Amino acid sequence: MATKEERENEVGRILGRDGSIRASVLLKESTPKAAPLHDEFLWRDKEAAHQYRLSQSRRIVRTTPVRSEAGVECRLTHVPVATVSGPTASTQEREGEYKLISDVVKNDDEYHRCIRQLQNQVSSMESTIRELKRQAGEQSSSLLPTLEDAMQVARSTVSLMLDEAA
Repeated sequence: MATKEERENEVGRILGRDGSIRASVLLKESTPKAAPLHDEFLWRDKEAAHQYRLSQSRRIVRTTPVRSEAGVECRLTHVPVATVSGPTASTQEREGEYKLISDVVKNDDEYHRCIRQLQNQVSSMESTIRELKRQAGEQSSSLLPTLEDAMQVARSTVSLMLDEAA
């Protein structure tokens, strides 16, 4: 696996050359075995295809509402595993599971794990928003009203997520 510095150098190299970076470009440039980030990718096609299908499966579960026995539309939420498992843990033990929010709120441990996961996502979003705002302020004050609108949408989304989880 590449070190943090190797990742930063390679991403920075492509960014400096192209002015932006695309996942497809990083993948293409990491394909040769001698490439700095080659070992960061899963090259066994059978396993890679399985992982991609798992990603598709997660998207379907996250975006598909289900109906309760009473016919009420319900949402599912990801419940992360209780503890971080070591490298010998099976994938099933590490991946967490999706449960009805109405069931998660009945279990204090699962509820708090979900809230922590949401708080981590919110923190990441807030950090990005702060950096966008700082950079926009340095570049042009005309960007700030648009950014403020986007921030309000993000705050509303986060608020709805937390309300639904509460």
